Amino acid sequence: LGRWVDDFPEFRDAFAEGVLSRRHVEVLSRVDYPRTTAALFDSQGYLIAAARDCTWRQFKQAVRYWELAADPDGTEPEIQLQKRRGSILTLADGTVKQTIYHEPVVGAAVKNAVETRAKQYWAEDQQRAKHDREFAPRTHGQRIADASAQLQIDGHNANAPAGAPPLIHIVMSQRVADDALARLHDRDGDHPDRLPLDVNDIDGRCELVDGTPIHPQQAISLLARGTLRRLVMGAESEILDLGRSVRGFPRRLHQARLAAGRGHCATPGCDAPTSWLEADHIHPWSKGGITATTNGQTLCAAHNKAKGDRIDGHQIPPEPPTPPQRE
Repeated sequence: LGRWVDDFPEFRDAFAEGVLSRRHVEVLSRVDYPRTTAALFDSQGYLIAAARDCTWRQFKQAVRYWELAADPDGTEPEIQLQKRRGSILTLADGTVKQTIYHEPVVGAAVKNAVETRAKQYWAEDQQRAKHDREFAPRTHGQRIADASAQLQIDGHNANAPAGAPPLIHIVMSQRVADDALARLHDRDGDHPDRLPLDVNDIDGRCELVDGTPIHPQQAISLLARGTLRRLVMGAESEILDLGRSVRGFPRRLHQARLAAGRGHCATPGCDAPTSWLEADHIHPWSKGGITATTNGQTLCAAHNKAKGDRIDGHQIPPEPPTPPQRE
């Protein structure tokens, strides 16, 4: 690792100064291969700034976006598909061990289905524990195992009930979609050297709802069979507002908040899965808050319940000026 960082003077100096940690350098070294080396050398300043200014999760997201943009003609989607594999082993005591690897899009769908069912089990366990003091609620790992087994036995996904969230939700800008479609029909190789991806630009997004970047080729195959929703965003927030006429966040507004929050709980440090997130009024409805993206946030069920109708120091958001619209 030391020999590798020595070939990138800006990375080497940033590491010596403590701006880059060993973990940062390890992540950066993994995106250096023949098709990206030149671009990586030119992007040292950008990636150092990301390490300095971003959280660890945001840094990995930024590096992933950079890699996808720098290697537009890479074979990664096919490689990830070829890497899918699974095994089911029966151990000496009869216990069955199952291990499965999926490519990102299918994996996200499976994960969402399992976590949604596991959440139902958690609620059932909590309800039973209130009436039976001797009952021991299942651990998180046990709920995941039960949910996975039940879904496979039932032969259907956990999102069947009406009103449940989509099995999978991809956020992709029209600019990225147009570019991906154009590359499918570009036989002369006249497309740009970089994909129009940018972690900090709403017009450069192509990711799962939890913020995991994916290659546009993996999303483009779903356009023909998925349900498309048009979400118009301004520079800072979505232009969706229902005022005081509706108390609960409808599905489209909740999905807008999920996309804006990149599928994470607004409470710092919380790593609750996306399937546990709920729409919450920053300034409570009971105290005059409006139902709008400017007054909304995504919280996991536990933090939403803990917050209650407290304002937590937030003020009623002012009516925002209408920013230039971008699709």
